Amino acid sequence: MSPTLGAVTVRAHGVATHFLRRATLQQALETSDLESLARLLQDAGLPPVGRPITHGGLELSTRRWAAAHLARLARWLPERPDLGDVLFGEEDRRSVRAMVRGAAAGAPPEARLSGLIPTPRLPERLLRELAAQPTVPRIAALLVTWAHPLGTPLLETAASDEPDLYAAERALASAALATLAGAGRRLGGGFQRWARATIDLENVL
Repeated sequence: MSPTLGAVTVRAHGVATHFLRRATLQQALETSDLESLARLLQDAGLPPVGRPITHGGLELSTRRWAAAHLARLARWLPERPDLGDVLFGEEDRRSVRAMVRGAAAGAPPEARLSGLIPTPRLPERLLRELAAQPTVPRIAALLVTWAHPLGTPLLETAASDEPDLYAAERALASAALATLAGAGRRLGGGFQRWARATIDLENVL
């Protein structure tokens, strides 16, 4: 039997008690070396980092920790595609936007992945494949191949190897927010209020 949204909310609140507290984040900001930072995060519940401790290793460990929590949340959700659009759509847009910017700047793949969180629709394997693409059109083509909803809007604005980044980002925003608005209307309640707030914030930006 598929769980109710109420049951999922209770579970999510329970898991959230194990996340990083404000005081821990403040300590992390004030930490001056990787060894101390890794120890602080491990004490707070993140998985241990292999030796030697590097920026890349710490980034990868944290990314996979966050992705594991999102994957767990996805498994708990009732079988409603709209929920995924609301809960993971903005993270996907953030990832695709980082890939577009990274390709335009010629950034190395690992730099493009920095700070991103894999989602059920864009897991780490697919993010790495996107990060390896040399141009924005190649990124767009892969997204279309995977039937990702951001693929076609991006492809329509990325006809050359040097696309208009503003136009590309506006296309991504318009597509993502249209999907979010539709999902919010169908789900109603707090989901719709959050969708409206997100759209308002995007318009201000």
